[in-house]
Amino acid sequence: AVTAVEAEYYAGGALPNAEVYWNVSASETTYQPPNWPEFTFGQWTPWWWYGWYWNNSYEDSYYNYQSYEARTDGSGMHYLKMDFTPGGEPVPQSVVAEAVVTDVNRQAWASTATLLVHPSDVYAGLRSDRYFVERGEPMEIEVIAVDIDGIAYIAQEVTVTAERMEWKFSDGSWGEEPMDPQECIIISSEEPEICSFDTNVGGKYRITAITTDEEGRENLTRMTRWVSGGELAPSRDLEQEQVTMVPDKETYQPGETAEILVQSPFGPAEGLLTVSRNGILYTEEFTMDEDTITLEIPIEDAHIPNLNIQIDLVGSAIRVDQQGNPVPDAPARPAYAVGFLE
Repeated sequence: AVTAVEAEYYAGGALPNAEVYWNVSASETTYQPPNWPEFTFGQWTPWWWYGWYWNNSYEDSYYNYQSYEARTDGSGMHYLKMDFTPGGEPVPQSVVAEAVVTDVNRQAWASTATLLVHPSDVYAGLRSDRYFVERGEPMEIEVIAVDIDGIAYIAQEVTVTAERMEWKFSDGSWGEEPMDPQECIIISSEEPEICSFDTNVGGKYRITAITTDEEGRENLTRMTRWVSGGELAPSRDLEQEQVTMVPDKETYQPGETAEILVQSPFGPAEGLLTVSRNGILYTEEFTMDEDTITLEIPIEDAHIPNLNIQIDLVGSAIRVDQQGNPVPDAPARPAYAVGFLE
């Protein structure tokens, strides 16, 4: 791509031989091909995590920054040619080119241009009816392959992988590592194809789709789904921990029942559900015999346009050492956690 900067005086004359400083940055972004609004393309972030830090969104994020010096020509123009090479994961990149021109009075004037760089000509889209399933139920993922304009590709191969994310202690801290990969290869058509994955073990699952265009360029789509059960990283401190709350879908209508998957960092636990809208509507106590439970919330006309859900948990957790291993014969420590969902 070629980006141009043009410098002129207020009177309209060209500003020749002026210093130009180019600052060019590239960072990962998202692109949604038209016609498929319910499908995920690129990196997926849970809608209920807006405003929060979502550590899976750009866990391998790519950022590149370069600068150049030049001078305008006799017509006050300067052209910067940019060659794009792969970097980081194969997802769309936003390239921002800023040109800073210094005039004869040593005053600096800046302008920017933004470009969207596609990783390939083919995008893979993923979709599921629910954000979580009960353990043992198959996790069915719809897969579609489209071009940049949203037109479905015929006979395009897409490789979809489901990996269970398990908490591991390494290098002095807890982190998630992919386990038990399951692979599904589909040949695309005008309608979405189905990939089905086993869910014998509960927890968070990372779903990754990779497709390659005729030039051999890859494109990646990744999203997260949950299965009831599974464990969170243990804590050594007596501090307020975070409850993971996952709704079964994004929007509801009066007469429906919202299902909320509640995943606790400890268990068993005693819980309090608080449902509010312009004040508290009702509270409900519940008991978690395991680390997860599914709560049901009936939706009524009076709940339009939204409800606020809060979960408070109290209980106890096993004591662990600095390596995250259980301390034998040690008494359990107190534990409490909270979670919010709109």
